[in-house]
Amino acid sequence: MADDAKKLQDSGIAAYQKKNYEQAIQLFNQAADAFRAAGQKDKAVEMQVNIGLVHRALGENQQALDLMSAALATFQDMGDALRTAQVLGNMGGVYAALGDHEQAYSALCAGRRRVRGAGREADARRHPRRDGHPASQGAQVHPRRRDDGKGPR
Repeated sequence: MADDAKKLQDSGIAAYQKKNYEQAIQLFNQAADAFRAAGQKDKAVEMQVNIGLVHRALGENQQALDLMSAALATFQDMGDALRTAQVLGNMGGVYAALGDHEQAYSALCAGRRRVRGAGREADARRHPRRDGHPASQGAQVHPRRRDDGKGPR
């Protein structure tokens, strides 16, 4: 079932890249349903963000923000710092498109802080110090980027 969901996700991304936005929304909705059925809530919420990105591409910025805000709350509740950061970055792009540069800057900075924090936590788990304290200084994480910097993942 998860394989079917992944195929739907990939098809949604392909439709988005071809600017077939309505088809992309349908495919991402189907993928979200399939991921939920497979017990992968995190991936289902990712599809919600992807649908938000489609709305952003259509200039439907408030719909994009509504979907992304709901996804943000879910990822925060799950304790998923990297996905939280990615959603904040996407929201920053929507705020910038709306001309709200202060809110865009705030969202982007919050996302950056989350990525850095998540990187330190991951580094501490991978490289514990001999004295038992985590070696969490100086870790850096670079989130995956799309070619155009704003498409679905």
